[in-house]
Amino acid sequence: MNIICFLSLFLVSVVSFAQSSISIVCPANVTVFFFDLDLDYMSYGEPTVLSQDPYNLEKVINKFNYVCKQNYATIKYTAVTGSGNTKSCEQRIEITLPTLDDISFPQDIELSGIYIDEAVPDLTGHPEPWIYLQIYDDIYIQYSDIRINPSSQDKPAKILRKWSALNWCTGDFKNHTQLIKIFDAMGLGSGTTLDFETCAGEMVNVLDLSITTDEVGFQVITDNCELIGSNLLDYVNCVADNNAIETNSKFILELEGPKDYLNGVSTLDMIFIQRHILAINSLQEFCNLQASDVNLDGRISAFDLLLMRQLILGQTLSFPTGASWVFYNALAQDVSLPAEQRDLKFTKAEFPLSQLDIIAVKLGDVNGSAQ
Repeated sequence: MNIICFLSLFLVSVVSFAQSSISIVCPANVTVFFFDLDLDYMSYGEPTVLSQDPYNLEKVINKFNYVCKQNYATIKYTAVTGSGNTKSCEQRIEITLPTLDDISFPQDIELSGIYIDEAVPDLTGHPEPWIYLQIYDDIYIQYSDIRINPSSQDKPAKILRKWSALNWCTGDFKNHTQLIKIFDAMGLGSGTTLDFETCAGEMVNVLDLSITTDEVGFQVITDNCELIGSNLLDYVNCVADNNAIETNSKFILELEGPKDYLNGVSTLDMIFIQRHILAINSLQEFCNLQASDVNLDGRISAFDLLLMRQLILGQTLSFPTGASWVFYNALAQDVSLPAEQRDLKFTKAEFPLSQLDIIAVKLGDVNGSAQ
């Protein structure tokens, strides 16, 4: 009798163990081209789980990028029963890396009725596949523009956009020039040329300008004034004379320069800024200080360095404010003057202006190497 009881208990124990067991088999390993990669890793199959008990399935994705050598990801699946039993398996996703031949540059394009500054890559086209090129660190993409204003109203403005791609691993380099034509371009009319001196003594061309006011609710009218040639002083005085704002209200002159963000920006400029932040060799000149503040928040910080690094590496194509050049009253170079005498804001009482001298500062170009 005692022997029979023992066997019954043993059988019950075996059945209980079998009910709580669990097994898992991962989907097969796969090899995929980087530009075809499922960035959510949802399309590479599901594991096969065998369990008589309810279970939860956990999924952990790990990405491995050994620069210029290997790129792969692993997907670890873990099945956990309510009683705490677990089984895991791992799937491997081998990723084939792209070359410059896998990149497609944007084609020539014609646009109409926009400002030249609005012809940004989001409108005119990025190299493709752009979504992957933004996350693939070993291929750097950047561009620079040559802008040609129309010689007459019936001719388009033109942008020669030079795209450059560098494969960091192989050293291969590839260029492509995209022609962008803009018919009926808005902004400065033909025959108008505004060039201002930079901190380094070069000249930079203004692509567009506007005059606003800080008087709430007042709309500045410029229809009765014409900007002829490069005579900006007469134009500004005309606008001020035709708009009756309060004596202490200000007219604000806003100028748009080329969007050549990388022009003059290098790792050497980053070193100058870093030494300034660490108080090793503080920058003293107005132009150097303003060029270092690339996000225009009024201070020089590690964030400015981060933005410059992203631009140099091709991770971004512009600075967050959208400005590449900023313009100041030439008096700004005298850092002893109060801020209100260094900007391009003038009270109604100051008009007519007898002179208007402007200096152009290239953001990120601390050593003045921009051309």
